Amino acid sequence: MNSGNGRRQQEEATTRGNNIKKIDTMKKENHLNKRDLARKMSLHGGMTIEMAEICLSCLVEIFRETMANDGEIVLQNMGSFSTCEMKKRLLYNPITGERMVVNARKRVKFTPSTTLNINGDDAEQETELETE
Repeated sequence: MNSGNGRRQQEEATTRGNNIKKIDTMKKENHLNKRDLARKMSLHGGMTIEMAEICLSCLVEIFRETMANDGEIVLQNMGSFSTCEMKKRLLYNPITGERMVVNARKRVKFTPSTTLNINGDDAEQETELETE
């Protein structure tokens, strides 16, 4: 009897492990890190991966500098990046009952362009049908 329980636990652990692997690969398909983005840039731009990484690093640094100086970056057909001030606020931890103060800080805000279509062509066609 005990050996049956052991096998069942091993099977459950194996199944859980396989599910975790499936979840990890699903995340990987929809997630781009800096290296993946550089690879895609090299394919679309006709440059080496190393050149794409340099371009991407420069772009990130320009974004960082602009946002640090309260600037705004507008990318046509994509959207705009700007900074906004978060006020000092009081938070309450429901587990400990402790109240904490979060100091004022800046954060980056992205506003998508009205022409940015992340739902694909199907959503655009549905909207056109509704208006007719």
